[in-house]
Amino acid sequence: MKSLYSVAEIRTIEHNMAQSLPAGTLMQRAGEAAASAARAMLAGRKILVLAGPGNNGGDALEVAANLAGADTDLDAEVTVLYLGGPAPSADSAQALARVRASKALFVDSLPLGRDWGLIVDGLFGIGLARPIDGDLRALVEAINALGRPVLALDVPSGLDADTGAVIGPDGVAIQATRTITFIGDKPGLHTFEGRDYAGQVQLAPLGIDPGQRPAAGARLNEPALFARHLAPRRHNSHKGSFGDVAVIGGAKGMAGGPPGGAAPPPRGGGGGGALPKNHSPPPPPPGGGGGGGGVFLFPPGGGAPPRRPLGPGGGARRPQRPGGRAAAGGARGPVYRGRAGVRGGHRAGGRGRFRAARDHDARRPGLRWRRRHPGDRAGHGRLGERDAGAVQGA
Repeated sequence: MKSLYSVAEIRTIEHNMAQSLPAGTLMQRAGEAAASAARAMLAGRKILVLAGPGNNGGDALEVAANLAGADTDLDAEVTVLYLGGPAPSADSAQALARVRASKALFVDSLPLGRDWGLIVDGLFGIGLARPIDGDLRALVEAINALGRPVLALDVPSGLDADTGAVIGPDGVAIQATRTITFIGDKPGLHTFEGRDYAGQVQLAPLGIDPGQRPAAGARLNEPALFARHLAPRRHNSHKGSFGDVAVIGGAKGMAGGPPGGAAPPPRGGGGGGALPKNHSPPPPPPGGGGGGGGVFLFPPGGGAPPRRPLGPGGGARRPQRPGGRAAAGGARGPVYRGRAGVRGGHRAGGRGRFRAARDHDARRPGLRWRRRHPGDRAGHGRLGERDAGAVQGA
């Protein structure tokens, strides 16, 4: 199970390790780990290293020193675009001296017309708190437009390591092919926009043992967490052997939610269910809001299901909730309430086509409800207004 550490937690670990390690040790380890990853990604002889003003830039300088040092066996041309300030930290200054003593070439702007085999992003790390703007924004946009392999150090520049959001309402971030993240994995690399910007995520713990790190505040969802719930099934079994699920929901404009919510349970180890052919939606609850478009998925035979999610598509207004409780009735077992769903519009065309309308809805005359079995694939799974017998006899 992979632990995810917030920026504050990473800072605490860095502070604690700095008390027991020689100065510059973590930066040097980061440079060695990233240089190894760079070698594995290299798709040509030319390497561009982007080094910013902070410790992330120091990590990038260590990468350049390792790739272009006198003792390297790598046949590559290393170019460094250094954007550090006039007074780098002691660790970054040490790394900068190592690069200047190597075969690396320093430039002041992005060289044009180069076919880079790899770009190393060390502009900004987890400490960035403002949008990238000005010349640096133009640089990020130019790097993204090149379409070359990019290795981001710790986190793609411009990405919030905690939330996965690109920093700023109109911000930019480096589009990485791979991100090698240091000490501990970060939530922002696996959520929101982070999954698109980080690419493949590789963890480099930098020699810090799990016992030297505090308990993480979050963990990454992965199949191993559910392995015990997905035991192998007997061959002599069918969907009726594993229980049933009732999905209750479908406010006006959200009638597509219940069919979507009914599809995952059979795939996740549950049994099956069936939409009733004729169903009159419950009346709107007192106070208005919701109601009038309910869709119910009942288990075959009418037995009480062991699990009954309420929603999706249950509506967003509070007055609708009593109706949901009444619909659940006094049946036994836990009740799960889904999110309200997304309002407006219906999907049209293609395999996923679904018309979420009812023939009793006077405000949308001419639209009729289409009943769909999740396992049906004939004709893109559309039964139209025909029942199963008509389809089977066709």
